Amino acid sequence: LELLWCGPGDAQSSILGYSNGFTQPTGVAHLESIQIRRFSGYWQRSRLNPEADRYAKVPKFDKYGLGLLLSVGVACWILEECPFSSQRAELLAIMDSPKQHATLVRYYRRLGFSTLREVGDGFGSFGDQILWGGVGTLMSIDVDTFRRRWSTAIRGLGAANAPSP
Repeated sequence: LELLWCGPGDAQSSILGYSNGFTQPTGVAHLESIQIRRFSGYWQRSRLNPEADRYAKVPKFDKYGLGLLLSVGVACWILEECPFSSQRAELLAIMDSPKQHATLVRYYRRLGFSTLREVGDGFGSFGDQILWGGVGTLMSIDVDTFRRRWSTAIRGLGAANAPSP
């Protein structure tokens, strides 16, 4: 799933973010990655950034921003288009560094994810390491509950960014 933006005067749309993963016959969607692109402003807001003008054109959102919009879009796809009627989604808050891991876990908990288990370096986590490709915190959420919880916030994003008459 891709989140595209075509601002005033832009000849073509640009990718603001994307998500990928897969669904399983077990009824669980495996969320592999959710990424917001740099020029959206989440990673780099420097005036020295050659794409800073793109950031100025991107609609501003609340504290959850484009990540929430993309996540709810993924939830809607899972509920409406998923071939296996998945009701749950799982992701691994990857442990690349302790600070980044803590930030990811806190963000996903705020969104409503709950911790299933820690995936470590030991032999007991071998299957999870193969499936998820790393170590970190394995988290899960009921997709419909997630969508319902954040639907009002998403509607508010649209209203807040509507053009003035």
